[in-house]
Amino acid sequence: NCHGGKLPEYRGAAPINWQLINGESEVGFSILYADKGIDTGRLIRTTRFTIDFKTDANDLVYKSLSWFPKNLLHVIDQLEGSGKIISKEQIEKDAKHYTRRYPEDGLVDWKNSTDIEIYNLTRALVKPYPGAYTYNKNNKVVLNKLEILDKTYIGVAGRISMVNKEGVIVSCKNRSILIKDILVKNKEIKANEYFKTGDLFKNEIY
Repeated sequence: NCHGGKLPEYRGAAPINWQLINGESEVGFSILYADKGIDTGRLIRTTRFTIDFKTDANDLVYKSLSWFPKNLLHVIDQLEGSGKIISKEQIEKDAKHYTRRYPEDGLVDWKNSTDIEIYNLTRALVKPYPGAYTYNKNNKVVLNKLEILDKTYIGVAGRISMVNKEGVIVSCKNRSILIKDILVKNKEIKANEYFKTGDLFKNEIY
């Protein structure tokens, strides 16, 4: 089995997305034996590597498409050569199981999420994933590109407090974040061309 997450910490579904949502600075890929459990088999080949704050889900998918074929060939070479594959047991005390994600799970909770949490959710769900999204005046808005602010702005969670040449500043649980680009009906739009100061994001259609 080829698994896009470090094991045993990221067993289960959507490991690439979950690693980014959790803000991991070290992520991993794994090749393992399939057994009766979910991602519980012996590890055949693994890698762990550091990522920066700008790495998104697409970056990790592209990296996996390079890493898995090369390392699967290495495993096949072992089989063709000695007929044996070196493997090791997972450390069970470190195990965590992550469940499947659904498109609606990308809804941004402005009142209860920090700027970092919203940023991580957005980079974890970039296209072709469904995207982190919110609602404004009954319109679904997918967050496409965000930026963490150096200055701290405090306001009502979900309210746009300022529009500038870079985008729009919207308040979160702890401080504010800059939204630069959005998607509305699959069309990419500059946030500062779509919103105005005082606009409010809701957690559901209203």
